[in-house]
Amino acid sequence: MRVMQYLKISVKQIWRIGLCAVMLLGGFAAGFSADDLTEEEAKKLIQSVVKQEGKIESLERYQKYPNFYYIGSDEKTVEKYRKLEDAGYVKLRLVSGKDLEKGLNSAYVVEFTEKAIPYIVKPESGSEDRICINLAKIDSLDVTGVKRTAQKEYKAEVMLGYKVTPFGEVLLGRGVKLDRKEDASFEAQDNGWRVKFKINF
Repeated sequence: MRVMQYLKISVKQIWRIGLCAVMLLGGFAAGFSADDLTEEEAKKLIQSVVKQEGKIESLERYQKYPNFYYIGSDEKTVEKYRKLEDAGYVKLRLVSGKDLEKGLNSAYVVEFTEKAIPYIVKPESGSEDRICINLAKIDSLDVTGVKRTAQKEYKAEVMLGYKVTPFGEVLLGRGVKLDRKEDASFEAQDNGWRVKFKINF
């Protein structure tokens, strides 16, 4: 009778010890994989953030009122659009009076030609009174220098290369710096990696 009780207790204890061991090993393995971050994994995470936040392209936004896309009356701005007009991407004209918003006497507006169509990006809301023009697109993305800064935290350098569109060449200027180095930070959490990354174009 005592031998049987001893065996029952032992089986229960063995079962509990085994279950605890499995849980501990599983927790250790999960913690190990979450704590280690390779440059390739960091690159994939950054690529997903860039796509999710719609940062693949640098955009110029235009508001339509009532039938025109305003660019204002600043001489430097108008001169840039004259270059785009000469290249066949826009039609530029000066409007006044009833065609303008209240408080404006005159302003320049643009109409985009067929040649501009490949660079037009529809806004997220699909609103007909707004339009976006692609100025530059991320052409290359590389992650280097992934370093652990705390037990579950990493920092990395992100190199971004942009390809400028004809609109970008004129509106941003030829001297714009198109290769960017940005910092990214990664923090391991229960549901995956938390990424902090900001593109300053």
